[in-house]
Amino acid sequence: AFHTSVACRPMAGAPPPPQRPPPGLPPCRISRTWPADWTLSALLEDSSRRPHATFSSPSRFLHSDLSVAVSDTRGRCLVTDRALAAGTLVLADAPLVTAATHEELAQLACDRARKEESFLHLLFSFCGDPSDDKARAAATESGYVDGRLVERIVRHNYHEVERPLRDDQAPEEASAPTCGLWPLAAVINHSLNPNVTRCFLGHMVFYRLLRAVAEGEELTDNYIDPRLPREERVAFLARVHGIRDEGPDSFDAPQEHFREVQHCLAAARSGLEREEVAQGWRAVESATQLCGRCGVRDPAFTDVFWALADLAGQPGSSE
Repeated sequence: AFHTSVACRPMAGAPPPPQRPPPGLPPCRISRTWPADWTLSALLEDSSRRPHATFSSPSRFLHSDLSVAVSDTRGRCLVTDRALAAGTLVLADAPLVTAATHEELAQLACDRARKEESFLHLLFSFCGDPSDDKARAAATESGYVDGRLVERIVRHNYHEVERPLRDDQAPEEASAPTCGLWPLAAVINHSLNPNVTRCFLGHMVFYRLLRAVAEGEELTDNYIDPRLPREERVAFLARVHGIRDEGPDSFDAPQEHFREVQHCLAAARSGLEREEVAQGWRAVESATQLCGRCGVRDPAFTDVFWALADLAGQPGSSE
């Protein structure tokens, strides 16, 4: 997600920003008030038995104080019509289509788009490459959809289901993540400094406000793992979404410093592989000291905690 004061501009030499469909919400049923028969506790219980569980139709909710706007730099987006408090549930969405992998999702979406006109219409409400306008028009007219066109739409918009922990453990089905397209959630743009967070129950995705938002502010989500180092973050956003990373921000460690930490962690892993625990501890100690001297709390430094946990579980680590 992203903040209204931050604009994602095309990177030099990177793909152009995704082409947005015409202004408006996706062409599907959306409730603007929370249905009386929807309860999160019931969905949580249902999802423990059926990982693909969703709410009853219309299965999609958008807060009544949100509306669609169009930005010159960000395309279609969701903005607030009045100030909203932190913690407000602003969106719930069911998937248009799901599959076990990204590749299977693209193939399944293509197959359905060729057979179902209503599916094709909804699929084309998602953003894609700006160069695809002619291909979309031709597909709408002829009814034949190029698989490469669908793959690009899927690449820009798919999510993997992130299942909540149960008793501090990942559920068994989490070992086979499910990919999907959520049409209402796709209207929310990306930011390094989001104001919403998302979670999944079954196949439903929910968005809540991380903080209070002002009237006219855009809702934004962070599309990627916040623990990614900036170098990987920049590459992913350019390759997959064709947008520029807003960083570096106040939490990004200098790249040279981060590489030094990674060098120490590589030495720690080498020590573990050779069962030289003392070497592993010395390497992790060096990495910890580097993190402290950096003066920046970079989320990418969480790798050091994983290394500490691995070492603590080794025989002789308490000596």
